[in-house]
Amino acid sequence: MSVKRFFPKSLDQIHIEQLEVSCRVGATEKERAFPQDLSLSLTLSLALQKAGRSDRLRDTVNYAKIIEEVRNLLQGKTFWLIETVAEQTAHLTLDRFKVEEVSVAVSKRTVPGVKLVTVFVTRSKHMKTHASR
Repeated sequence: MSVKRFFPKSLDQIHIEQLEVSCRVGATEKERAFPQDLSLSLTLSLALQKAGRSDRLRDTVNYAKIIEEVRNLLQGKTFWLIETVAEQTAHLTLDRFKVEEVSVAVSKRTVPGVKLVTVFVTRSKHMKTHASR
């Protein structure tokens, strides 16, 4: 048996912090009556060694494109839960980009006296394959 079997290749990360998106989200009609600003942070896990050596965009992910697609997915839409926002963002990132794993944090101001409520999800291509069975 090889050592690689026990130690999978380590992945590097790109972190997109506090991406602001406006959409309607909330469990009540009152919450969904007006758009709210959400803050999303994404941690993209992928191998970056080749890009670090080549200095070529094609050897990494275009995070500007990810930001654009996440905004297109969410901007102006209506959701009941920020959990749904996080899940859809994770699946979009895994489906359209060469990212092995993504962690998504979605924050919103919700309750007086509480600065933020945040949901965190982590999804990977491996988990996605097993979940669809």
